[in-house]
Amino acid sequence: MGSVGRVLLPQKVVYLLLSILLVLAFFHPAFSMTSFIKYNGYKLYRIHLPPTSDMAHFARWLEAMEEKLNELPAYSKSNQHDSQPPLLDIWTLPSPLHRNADLLVAPNIDKAFISALRQKRRKASLVVELISEDIQKDIDSERNKIIRRKRLWRRRRRSTEVGGSSSAIKELNALDLHTYNSYPKMEQYLKKVVKENPKVAELVNLTKTFEGRDLLGVRIGRRDGDDEEDGRQLVYIDAGVHAREWIAPAAALYLIDKLISLWNQQLLQDDDYPISPEDSDSPSPSSSSSSSSISVSILGQFEFVIVPCANPDGYAFSMSRDRLWRKTRSRNETMHKWCVGADANRNWGYRWAETGSPRSPCSNIFPGRAPFSEPEVLAVKDFLSRELGRLVAYISLHSYGQLVLSPWGFSTAKPSNHKEQQKLATLIIDAIRETTGTEYTFGSIADLLYPASGTSIDYWQYRGVPYIYGVELRPEDVESEIHGFAIPPEQIEPSGREVFTMVKRIVEYVSESRSGSEEADGKGAENGTEVPRERTKRSWDKKTRINLQNFNDSTNRT
Repeated sequence: MGSVGRVLLPQKVVYLLLSILLVLAFFHPAFSMTSFIKYNGYKLYRIHLPPTSDMAHFARWLEAMEEKLNELPAYSKSNQHDSQPPLLDIWTLPSPLHRNADLLVAPNIDKAFISALRQKRRKASLVVELISEDIQKDIDSERNKIIRRKRLWRRRRRSTEVGGSSSAIKELNALDLHTYNSYPKMEQYLKKVVKENPKVAELVNLTKTFEGRDLLGVRIGRRDGDDEEDGRQLVYIDAGVHAREWIAPAAALYLIDKLISLWNQQLLQDDDYPISPEDSDSPSPSSSSSSSSISVSILGQFEFVIVPCANPDGYAFSMSRDRLWRKTRSRNETMHKWCVGADANRNWGYRWAETGSPRSPCSNIFPGRAPFSEPEVLAVKDFLSRELGRLVAYISLHSYGQLVLSPWGFSTAKPSNHKEQQKLATLIIDAIRETTGTEYTFGSIADLLYPASGTSIDYWQYRGVPYIYGVELRPEDVESEIHGFAIPPEQIEPSGREVFTMVKRIVEYVSESRSGSEEADGKGAENGTEVPRERTKRSWDKKTRINLQNFNDSTNRT
């Protein structure tokens, strides 16, 4: 039998077949653009409660409804969180500040859910307001803006590479800070920043996440000498604890870029680092009272550790599969194995799994199987525990609501330093208003939102950190043109400015407090410059410090 010769297809036919294969691949479920979980027909409701209604009772009813719906056997067979969105997603619960709840409802339960609300309405005089007919349209609009931004960035890069200056090319080869970036791009950016700025930046790798990603941050400050010995205080900022709150990591990246730029302005003038905590009375050429700058003499008193995405697994999943994913991506071994992840802001080891913490892993606020069960949370706790002797401020960025939140979350009782935290928060809010005109509101978690235990800011309040804030960024609420989490990229820059303004005001205030303490006792021991590891000697937090030798991370104390 003779051999069969090869059939050579015309080039046009080959191109046609390749085009068909590309089209088929595009529409295949595995292709990233079509594998996104869709929220078509999902309606966003706002439920208004009258002043006479029982908010706590209604909140418990909603949470129980959410748990039961998302535990339905028929629903679980489809492997819930990896193939379709939840039937009911509570975005916000009623609170003293806003007596309303924001709820995302699936189209296949919409009629039944509204019917159940009507029954409640007869008893509680509820008002049901439809905010969005189809939340997928908001998600699509946000994604389209991101795609357009990426195309514009590529065009600018190509045109700059042809005839642009080396500095312009370098700028465009960096990360686009005015759009939402993937976690791999964030990693590349952090490594690049550290490589290009070795005198002021250091990479911090906290741990491996559940799915094996590096949990990265950056340490910003003078890289000479010992931080504790020279009295520099630490300000810690994280973002992206909840995966769907994309504006928070984007604002944190803006902050990193801004702080690096401020340090580089000083380095251009003097490579010998003339700045130190003792130089605070010496004016610097680059010092400025502008809202866009921090005095160099103040900047030199602090070191910043910024973790722009504290939940990389969840964030990556929200980018590639489910835009509204909130939790981590850890697996559980309960009867509801299809329900993945825990709320990383309910997993901390103080007052864990008490108020406002459901036991069902299908809940969006599931606190985890144990305190610090999530590797990302445990890593941050271990890292900051080693730095506790100089940790002066802990800030966690979230969205949405435009709130500056303080402890406690588990109770409406106030910690002993509440008035001091309120004083600084008022200055922060005033500074933000002057910078962007945006209004923020201050209060404790339990007062402004709802009781929540196992939160990060409660934990660090318990450990005695002087200034602790959970910050809910833009938008203020879903009744604006922006519906909650799907916030357009053009909001990144003003949100970043607000975060920078907040950090600026914090370090200025702490520096002023420190100077006052030094003048009071004449030698600086009161604020820890001589004994930086003994935080009980700091004038502003001596009432909140506990005996750390007797501290047990997983103990729930009163």
